[in-house]
Amino acid sequence: MVGMTEINLSYIELVNGPKIAYVLNGPDDGPCILLIHGWTGGIHEFYSVIPDLNTAGWQTLAIRMPGDETSESFSELSSYSMIALADMHHDIAERLGVVPVVVLGFSMGGAIADEFVLRHPDDARALIVLGSAGFDWVDEKAQTDIDEAEPIVFDQGMEAHYDIWKQWTDSEANRSFDEAELAKRRAWWARTSPNAYVGGLYGLRDKQDTLQKLVALAKPTLIVHGHGEEDLIIEASMRASEQIPSSVLRVIPNSAHFAQNQNTPEFMTALLGFLGTLDYELALTQDWAAWSMKRTAVAPGS
Repeated sequence: MVGMTEINLSYIELVNGPKIAYVLNGPDDGPCILLIHGWTGGIHEFYSVIPDLNTAGWQTLAIRMPGDETSESFSELSSYSMIALADMHHDIAERLGVVPVVVLGFSMGGAIADEFVLRHPDDARALIVLGSAGFDWVDEKAQTDIDEAEPIVFDQGMEAHYDIWKQWTDSEANRSFDEAELAKRRAWWARTSPNAYVGGLYGLRDKQDTLQKLVALAKPTLIVHGHGEEDLIIEASMRASEQIPSSVLRVIPNSAHFAQNQNTPEFMTALLGFLGTLDYELALTQDWAAWSMKRTAVAPGS
């Protein structure tokens, strides 16, 4: 499995909004999988999986969130709600002519993916969430994080916030970084705009519990997390897998939050195994019982 090291970005201007970066790869006639990255993350979170998806015949669309790196920011913090970001991803996918898509969300992107399939069910073939902040997961620290971060990022900038954040999250890993590595990480942190950083926190604070609506919708769903993932995310993933009738849960060994990068072979086995069970005629006619029988017969074991 070969990951990406370089990408060719394209840009699309939202209606009455910012210019957004994206990368669209793979065969033009292949089904499309939409890759939604996490808070303060980026398209690079999917570099390890895009080439293998393209080789398997899938077109991939990865969109850089507003205010992350080269994508322009939203001016209003309310535009960073999970619903608004889901609608933005749908608008871009629709304008590029790749819908319906399989929607894959990582971390905060999982909450956005939930809203995408709920708000645009006809344009969502299936839902995949990885280390997801979606379902009924609640960020109990979001308001505290907002109160601490807001005056720093807007008055002193993102690099200053990184230095303070590093002290708040003091760890052996942070203490082991030399000055060159710290400078690199500080510069990377600064690629996220203050609006995107704080807006994302507002979005996480105000996100809706989507679990019961997803249960009722019953889209084919793959739920993935690393074996060493945070307990709250593991618990939310387990609750979702127990309740969504069309769901599959896969736990990736030897990995934590970034399972797609920390154990790419195992993650790709789970991902391609799930994608291989999707019969689009069944999906488009919403014959979930037949889809579930097929999935049970061919899906790889946990």
